[in-house]
Amino acid sequence: MAKIKYNAKVWEATTTEWAADNTIYSPNDLLFDTNLKTYKRGDGVNKYSDIPAFGKVAAWADIDGKPAVIAAGVDAAAAWDVINDAAIGITATTAAAGNHDHAIVENTASGLAAAANIQALAIALSARIKALEDAPEDAS
Repeated sequence: MAKIKYNAKVWEATTTEWAADNTIYSPNDLLFDTNLKTYKRGDGVNKYSDIPAFGKVAAWADIDGKPAVIAAGVDAAAAWDVINDAAIGITATTAAAGNHDHAIVENTASGLAAAANIQALAIALSARIKALEDAPEDAS
């Protein structure tokens, strides 16, 4: 099991601010450039400009294998519109929205009555089961 080794501090600044910074940051300091979206970790020896970056925030365009429906949006709002308009519950193979009622259609062959939703169906089935359990046994 991993153990906490550091109480980390996170510092952020623009590229220009980092260029003017001569501070020596300790190994538990995480340094973030808000313009370049890069990360560095202090080493207790070097100033920011002498420390190599170890990570960068990925640009959406640089991500391979992203779902086509998300990629269809130029930004988050447009992608969400695509999801809301086309992807949820419009065909037999897409998931239903969270507010879908799952209405039950009557099936006369089995004796299943129509129900407004799954909850109503569960209540009706429970009542039928209880009635069968409470019915007197057939003496024949």
